[in-house]
Amino acid sequence: MEERNAYTGSLTPTDEPISIEYLTDSGRYTPAHWHEDLEMLYILNGTATVIADGIRHVLVPGECIVIDSNLLHETQCVTSLMMISVHVKRDYLRSRAGGTQPFLIRCSRSNLVHEQLKPYLEICDMFRTIVPFYIRQRDGYRLMSEACILRILYLLVQHFRIPLGADDIPALTENRERVQKIASFIREHYSEKLTLSGTAEHFGLSEAYFSRLFRKNFGITFIQHLNRVRIEHIYHDLIATDEPVMELIEKHGFTSYKLFSRTFRQIYGCTPREARQRSRSRAE
Repeated sequence: MEERNAYTGSLTPTDEPISIEYLTDSGRYTPAHWHEDLEMLYILNGTATVIADGIRHVLVPGECIVIDSNLLHETQCVTSLMMISVHVKRDYLRSRAGGTQPFLIRCSRSNLVHEQLKPYLEICDMFRTIVPFYIRQRDGYRLMSEACILRILYLLVQHFRIPLGADDIPALTENRERVQKIASFIREHYSEKLTLSGTAEHFGLSEAYFSRLFRKNFGITFIQHLNRVRIEHIYHDLIATDEPVMELIEKHGFTSYKLFSRTFRQIYGCTPREARQRSRSRAE
């Protein structure tokens, strides 16, 4: 099982080439992060918003999305959520996909072309097939689950693979490395008095260019992302400690309670007090 790293925005991978998780939560938000694995999300109940490569995707039950390796993305679910999360080692996929040309995988309902509709629906059906295996957990259920994932990977390689030319790779790598460095910098300094102009200057960019680059890759503004990172840390301490809310706000960099309260409700769909009570009632 992967563990999210709260400071770099990346994931600490497992040694398994394919890992499958069933996630249930009453409210989930993960600010922009990345990992080496290819990730697949399939929604069972609730709705989820995923911002990947600067594009906002809203997923409803029965839908899936594929997030390529090292692609900056964030996920948000205000209401109760049940979903399947699958991570596949990039080297494992490449070694079995065939061919020597590098490629990307792009698969979501919002960017389907006509000829991809049938394989996309088959992929969603395969995810549905996995659920009873997990619920019953009879002998061999892991083998059957992974067999379904292998079929999904085959469909992705056949219908959703985008070949990369030699000229595409350096530009793609440079852009990803830059936005990953920006995300890591914010993660490390979020509690400080960060400003758009100061952060742009830190990376040697003009404020206007930095703003455009940030919105294109993160899908939201610099300030919106910064506040969401702060909210994530506040939420963790809120449910893990008894520290007063006002102390947590100050500790994690907010200077306006009104802005904090509005942002918290937008992300988690409740007040901080309700979130703390809800978490403790589940633990009893």
